[in-house]
Amino acid sequence: MELTYWTLKNKKKKVLLPCEANLTSLDEFYASQISSRQGDYSAFKKNWEAGGKNKFFVPRVVAKQLSKAEIAEFGFNLKDELFCGAQKVYAVVWTIGDALEKSVASLMESGQLTAGLMLDVAGSVALRNIRHNLIDWLSAHSRGASRFVCAEYYPGLKVFPLKFVPRVLEITGARNILGVSANESCFLNPAKTKCAFFFLGEKAHKTKPIRCIPCAHEKCLYWQMGGCHMLFLDDAPTH
Repeated sequence: MELTYWTLKNKKKKVLLPCEANLTSLDEFYASQISSRQGDYSAFKKNWEAGGKNKFFVPRVVAKQLSKAEIAEFGFNLKDELFCGAQKVYAVVWTIGDALEKSVASLMESGQLTAGLMLDVAGSVALRNIRHNLIDWLSAHSRGASRFVCAEYYPGLKVFPLKFVPRVLEITGARNILGVSANESCFLNPAKTKCAFFFLGEKAHKTKPIRCIPCAHEKCLYWQMGGCHMLFLDDAPTH
């Protein structure tokens, strides 16, 4: 995984970190499904292991520790309980590129709906894997006592309104470094891209899965394909 980051003195640095597209959660999900669905997944997994993951999983990240002025610009009052005692804030954008979504579109257009949906879900799971590596890197990279991720916020939450997205892309350099852009509705392109604010403090919080809001659960096609993967920090506010 290629990670580009900006220091507080605005110096750009680059590191390479290990990162795998671990599909264990999908393996476990489909192991409990009926035989026909297990067969579909086995065929997909065979193609994935044969080279698909190398073609479709190209993780790249850009991160920037916010200055005091930037923290104020986004309106973050770190004394608020929403931020769980954080002392540092990072704006982060990560993507796996656009090859996967192009293949998904091609499969769908050719009528291979199941294969397309499985590939799309695998991409989302792979995107989640990057998040895990990011949290590890932030803790290892940060100096001092405030080195644990204690809160994280994504676009659409009250703390991170969509109007912030273009500014996050600007200050991180995500447009030039990753080729990531946002449309008029502030949705990211490539689609398999995430951006977030990570808040670091002296106390780490565990993650737990929560449902999308609103969530149709069993009626949701994405959930039926094993793709429900929303994760937030345990005990941290999520509104």
